[in-house]
Amino acid sequence: MQLPPEAVHEAFLVPPAPRLPPPRFVVPVHVDPAGVAGPTRGQSRSKRWRPVAAGWVLPSEAPTQQPGQRIIEAVIGLPDGGAVTAWASLHLAGAEFVDGTTTSGESLPVHLLAPGFHRPRPGSSWSSAALAEDEVVMRHGIRCTNIHRALLDAICTLGDLREAVVIIDMVLHAELTSLARFGAYLAGVPRRRGLRLARRALALAVEGSESPRETLMRLVWVLDAGLPPPLSNRTLWTPRRRFLARPDLLSPEAGVVAEYDGAFHLATSRRRIDITREERLRNHGLECITFVAGQLQDRESSARRMLAVVARAGSARRAQVWRFAPSGSEWSLDRRLELRASVRSPYAVTARDNPPAPPRVTSPR
Repeated sequence: MQLPPEAVHEAFLVPPAPRLPPPRFVVPVHVDPAGVAGPTRGQSRSKRWRPVAAGWVLPSEAPTQQPGQRIIEAVIGLPDGGAVTAWASLHLAGAEFVDGTTTSGESLPVHLLAPGFHRPRPGSSWSSAALAEDEVVMRHGIRCTNIHRALLDAICTLGDLREAVVIIDMVLHAELTSLARFGAYLAGVPRRRGLRLARRALALAVEGSESPRETLMRLVWVLDAGLPPPLSNRTLWTPRRRFLARPDLLSPEAGVVAEYDGAFHLATSRRRIDITREERLRNHGLECITFVAGQLQDRESSARRMLAVVARAGSARRAQVWRFAPSGSEWSLDRRLELRASVRSPYAVTARDNPPAPPRVTSPR
């Protein structure tokens, strides 16, 4: 279908999706008796090489903990018809914060789908669940499940509601799919283990969260403090149309802003900017609350702090002297995906990877 010139122009104005660069990994080589395509069996036993599978070795200096390296080592010997799925497939697709660890730092195995019997090596897990050929895409030379199948498998293997919401949010942040598209996919999935968890997690996910800690902070706000869902990373302006801030979380009803400050914010120069920003927000009628590393682990204490700042904002009754960006000034996630795909932008994923949402599909919210 020929697009009108104005649509093509609009498509090229869409900013690139926040994706990881292509992964860097060292591909294992097979032991070669002739010593041509790889080391001989005797050479492979030296300190210069380390084994990764029967007959396969890597140079000893090859990285061991990088996500891409973990994935390429796990797929050695994968049977025909198998594929990488869950977090590993999403990482290869460019999801920035999907790196094979949970929010608590626990390492996740590389999950493989393989027909018939397959004995996984340490660091990987295996399932014989059915896999349709139209669910398979190639990423960096590796057979992977598409975005929606990989995301559902990731949720099922995680088995935890908050971790599931985090991974959905981060896939949305990478603009690999949208709430509406993943919701439409789940609506057509036959009954299977983990589907109910996926639907519960989708109902709590949002388009706009930009880090796992922001998502965890929002979940404490909603699930533990019992407060109405806040907005994520919405740009605020002064009445004179000057930029005010883009807070991690905003509750317009309560007049409260919540921020998560990582290690980057500890530097003196950055902290000075943060303090000035908080003063500016308060001067425009918004109370502020900030969390740092480790605090969100104590959900009860964090929820009490949130309720206290909401109560304080209510008793202060400050005039709200801020505004949102004009309506229609930003593209929705679905619109960005459509525009990129319409001109085969280098940032678009394949139709098989992310089919368009059917008509009249709305967010499960």
